[in-house]
Amino acid sequence: MKTKIDFNKVNIQNFDLQIFAAEPVQGSKIMYLVRVLEDLTKEAAMILAFQTEGSTSISKDADNVVTKSGSVRVPGGAEIEITLNALFAKGDENVKKVKAALLKDK
Repeated sequence: MKTKIDFNKVNIQNFDLQIFAAEPVQGSKIMYLVRVLEDLTKEAAMILAFQTEGSTSISKDADNVVTKSGSVRVPGGAEIEITLNALFAKGDENVKKVKAALLKDK
């Protein structure tokens, strides 16, 4: 059974999630929504149902370039990695769309 969510009719609450909050936000209160970037203005983000785990990490590499005047550190771009585990029904169209976008570097 597939259920489409009309986000224009859904009452979504905004949460004030602070990085250094006095009390931590429970992981069960955080849901990851995904969307292909090129569809930003065309459609709402999708909720991948039955999420079990999710995490975000940010890293940044740097190279050292040796010059005649000494070594210079050249920072690279920041990389953000989001890991999400979820249970899906066979033939779920959202999963197919996410996989296709990842394979096409979208």
